[in-house]
Amino acid sequence: MRHLTKKPLAIALALVLLLGLAVPAFAFDAQTSPQGLTVDGKTVACEKYNIDGRNYFMLRDLAALLNGTPSQFNVAYDAERNAVVVTKGEAYTPDGTELHAGVDNSASTVASPQTVYIDGEQAELTAYNIGGHNFFQLRELGKTLGFYVHYDEKTNTASVDASDEDEAWDTGDAAQDNPRNADGIG
Repeated sequence: MRHLTKKPLAIALALVLLLGLAVPAFAFDAQTSPQGLTVDGKTVACEKYNIDGRNYFMLRDLAALLNGTPSQFNVAYDAERNAVVVTKGEAYTPDGTELHAGVDNSASTVASPQTVYIDGEQAELTAYNIGGHNFFQLRELGKTLGFYVHYDEKTNTASVDASDEDEAWDTGDAAQDNPRNADGIG
């Protein structure tokens, strides 16, 4: 009888050890970000995280903040494709989840399993799902969606300029040389 209870216990211990070793492969060094954010000169509060030294912002927050500007975009979810669908130039339709800063959901950080489509084309963007929402690097979004991003190291503030579309990001090499875009946005 004793022999029968040892085998299930050994299996249970082996599973605990194996699962314990697997967790770090999916773990990210995520924490709330102290970085400030301004949009067209106005200070705004939103949920943001620093993950492995880079700052990530909720896609729907940025869509809400840029709504009504030349850089506006809409965000939708396509359940059939498990995809985030972004349409540049379209007014954003809020879903009530936007601009709720203050809750730390960093413990729930995982790589986003969703594909992102921008104007029908699949986009290669770094994204994390945090608390059920998709977060993206601000600079990557600026380059892809057409708004300027500047970083002020003295104030630890990222600034978004939703300029006229004719002056917005050029997604080619010229964007790298634009003096309005300083390095430092994580």
